[in-house]
Amino acid sequence: MTDRQIRNRLQKLQDLEQQIKDLEAKADDLRTEIKITMEDRETDEIKVTGFTVRWKQIISRRLDGTALKKALPDVWQTYSKETLSKRFTVTAA
Repeated sequence: MTDRQIRNRLQKLQDLEQQIKDLEAKADDLRTEIKITMEDRETDEIKVTGFTVRWKQIISRRLDGTALKKALPDVWQTYSKETLSKRFTVTAA
């Protein structure tokens, strides 16, 4: 492959990466609009023809590293703390 061919491919790659970035930004905007609609409706699930959208709180456990440093590793459960988050999923029907 010549330098010119490499440069052309690099330019195409750069263009594609910019298009991906732009499309990801548009997709994020659409997700935000849907989430706002779900908040307005006070729901964590919407079903429309062909789609089910869920945006639910998820409880997970995180290791409290500071407490672990002060305690024994085998007492992890004692020093874990719960956090809340939300998961956004779209499932095609």
